[in-house]
Amino acid sequence: IDDPQTRESAKSVDQTNQRLSTLNGDVLGMAGPGKKISGLLTCTKIYCDDLADQVLDSDKNPEWQGECTKMVYAFPTDTKLWDQYEELRANSLRAGNGGKEATEFYIQNRAAMDFGSKVAWSERYNEDEVSAIQHAMNLMLRDEVAFYAEYQNDPIAEQSDEQVLTIEQVMEKTNGRKRGEVPLGCQYLTMFIDVHDKLLFYVVVA
Repeated sequence: IDDPQTRESAKSVDQTNQRLSTLNGDVLGMAGPGKKISGLLTCTKIYCDDLADQVLDSDKNPEWQGECTKMVYAFPTDTKLWDQYEELRANSLRAGNGGKEATEFYIQNRAAMDFGSKVAWSERYNEDEVSAIQHAMNLMLRDEVAFYAEYQNDPIAEQSDEQVLTIEQVMEKTNGRKRGEVPLGCQYLTMFIDVHDKLLFYVVVA
């Protein structure tokens, strides 16, 4: 199975659960009665608790025997030099120089800037870069959230101020009457609703 989720489905609890059921039921059940089947799944975490995150969690899905890999297993310890590199790179890109000045700065200070780092694949970098750790840092500088999800398999938990109503909160607002039921002592029924971005103020009057 190759990457069985999309960015949309990864955000959806319902779609994630449906796809997990398909994997554990339909796919692994293809062996038939009295037989077993091996399943190999390649995936990338997009959001916390998405399909990939759950399959790779041995506590939630021990049968999958998930293994996570990272681009960087240890980051450089000298963050001040990398802060200077970030500023040089940004200015260079704005000037249309493609980060050349930042790469020259990295070459001059490479020993100190590499210290403490450990990468999975030392040969992975672009032709205008010098090392794998420089390549990784460039990816992280471009988009930190995407880097930790796509390359580190360790997505950053999203901070959201959106409040999701619970079942209990909704039930507390009901009057216990069946849908469409009007009290016997009433002749008229009307409803008012005030629509907002995150909630609806409403009242039903009989």
